[in-house]
Amino acid sequence: MYMPFMIQIRKAVVFAGERGEGLQKVEKLSIYADQVLVIPEKHCDYQEILFPAGPIVHGTEILEFSSAKTAKVQAKIANKNNYKQAIKGADFVCSDLLDRKLNQKIFAYCKKKGIRCNVIDTKDLCDTWFMSLIDVPGMLVGISSKGGCAYYSKQSRQELHEQIRARGQMSLALVEVKEFIKQANNKMDGPTLGLSVIPTLAKVYNDQTFRNFMAREQNQDALEYARSIVAAPTGGQ
Repeated sequence: MYMPFMIQIRKAVVFAGERGEGLQKVEKLSIYADQVLVIPEKHCDYQEILFPAGPIVHGTEILEFSSAKTAKVQAKIANKNNYKQAIKGADFVCSDLLDRKLNQKIFAYCKKKGIRCNVIDTKDLCDTWFMSLIDVPGMLVGISSKGGCAYYSKQSRQELHEQIRARGQMSLALVEVKEFIKQANNKMDGPTLGLSVIPTLAKVYNDQTFRNFMAREQNQDALEYARSIVAAPTGGQ
């Protein structure tokens, strides 16, 4: 059984990340990992891959770089004598090598070292799967068909994107409301218990006027209205 997790990746290593699906994974990982190292399958005449700020260009997801990032490309091509050294210090390893025997060695070594590994399109050499992502301000959603049908994961992502974008805006607004609650509680004197966060958030979220403002993307009006709810004598009680 597999359970989805949000994990920190300090160093990701991608074998054959200079082309095709391997390059797509390098691009995607470069958004989230602190460092990405490419171990090429064939000799490259460049030492790094630059991903400029803005939308990704190699993958199909609607993902963006907030600033330019680079992935280093190792000079030596992947082989049975250097893969262990390349993996050193990695949190996650991915491979798109055509050499199954070398992929088996990479997977076995990662398993021995407790490093998560994904050999692209090779289920028996994977203990970690890439999810189809919707990453918008305020919300990150991962979609998976549990390895059954990648096409429908992609289709679902495309169909749900606008809905998740709107929910991301709601999430950002409620973060602001939490700050209003904190400010209101800081101003209270005496034995007053203050506003309970969850009930107050629920009161704001379920208020139809607030929801209408958000649906019309009048976010500032929604926040001002939410502030008035929090400031009311009964607040969220």
